Amino acid sequence: MRVLRGILRVIDNISEVTGRILALAMPVLVVVVMYEIISRSVFNSPTKWVNETSLFLFGGAALMAGAYTHRHRAHVVLDILVSRLSVRKRAIVDIINSGFFWFFCGFMLYWGWKFAAKAWKFHEMSWSYWGPPIYPIKTLLPIAAALILLQGLANLTRDIITAITGKKELTGVQDSMIGREEIVAQKDAV
Repeated sequence: MRVLRGILRVIDNISEVTGRILALAMPVLVVVVMYEIISRSVFNSPTKWVNETSLFLFGGAALMAGAYTHRHRAHVVLDILVSRLSVRKRAIVDIINSGFFWFFCGFMLYWGWKFAAKAWKFHEMSWSYWGPPIYPIKTLLPIAAALILLQGLANLTRDIITAITGKKELTGVQDSMIGREEIVAQKDAV
C-alpha cells in the first residue's frame, strides 16, 4: 500500500506542478492584451500577433489545467443527491460515473493525437496575416488528455480504496481547498 500511495503522490505532484506553472501564463496573457490595448488606443498602431498569442496562451492553459482541476476535484458536479450519501456510497457513485470520464478522455487522447500528428506532418501554420506555427499548440491536446487520464487513474484508485474501506483516502490537497466531503460536513454541523 505504501508503494501505491507513493505512485499516487507522484501523479498528484505532476498535476499540481503543471497547474501552478500554467497559472503563470495568466499574468503573461494580461500583459500581452494590455500591450495591444495601449498600442491600439494610445499609439494607433494595432499588432498582428496579439489576438492569436492570447488565444494560444489561454487555450493552452485551459487545456493543460484539466489535470490540476481534476486533482482537486474542482470540476463542476451536480451533487444534490450525492451530497447526502456516506463517503463509501459517494465513492461508489464516483466510480460508476468515471465511465463517462474515461470515454471522454480516451476520445480526446485518440483524436487529439491524430490531430496533432497531422499538424506536425504538414507543419501547419495559422491562416492569419501573422501566420505562426500552430502544430506545437495542437500538441497540447494529447498531452493534456494524457495528464488528465493519469490523474483520473489516481482518483479512481482512491475511490476504489474508499469504496472498500469506507474511509476517505487522503490526497494531500491543501486545507485551503474545500472538497465535497468538507462542504457536507459543514452543512451537517449547522
